[in-house]
Amino acid sequence: YGQVVFSPDGKTAAMTVGTYRPMTGFVTLFDVTTWKEKARWKAPPARTVYSAAFSPDGKWLATGESGAKGQVMHLHVLDAATLAEKCAVPSQPGADGMSGFRAPHFLPDGSRVIVGDVSGKIHLIDLETTKSERIFTLPENFRLLFTALSPDGKTLALNGQRKYETTGLSDEDIVP
Repeated sequence: YGQVVFSPDGKTAAMTVGTYRPMTGFVTLFDVTTWKEKARWKAPPARTVYSAAFSPDGKWLATGESGAKGQVMHLHVLDAATLAEKCAVPSQPGADGMSGFRAPHFLPDGSRVIVGDVSGKIHLIDLETTKSERIFTLPENFRLLFTALSPDGKTLALNGQRKYETTGLSDEDIVP
């Protein structure tokens, strides 16, 4: 599964595609007038991708990766014309050993990305330094799924679900 987002000028669409068995992921750019593929970025081995967001100027595309327990996942910022990587920001594993970013949004000036991680935190990442400027902790046992950022960049709405403990699952069955 995945997501489709349009560039600010409406001329390009980015589609994220993720599968779980085997775990793979990629991002494809399409010209929306011809629907021909313009570029493709493949996630690192044994990783999948969820969502993506274009920067307000249309220059960058951010996407988060996810994978198996114990791996360090990244937020990738890609050139929106070629999908060449600008930077990869690591997401440290949480107490449950899971890591990964979901639901990125560029702030209106394009210099920072606000993104959730699977361990229950929201990060405000400066793209110049690739460091989290601020980290906000979500309520315990809350798994972030989707977000929406207001046009002025001042309000972030969250959607998610409560996490439940399960037993008898293999690590292969556990994907954030």
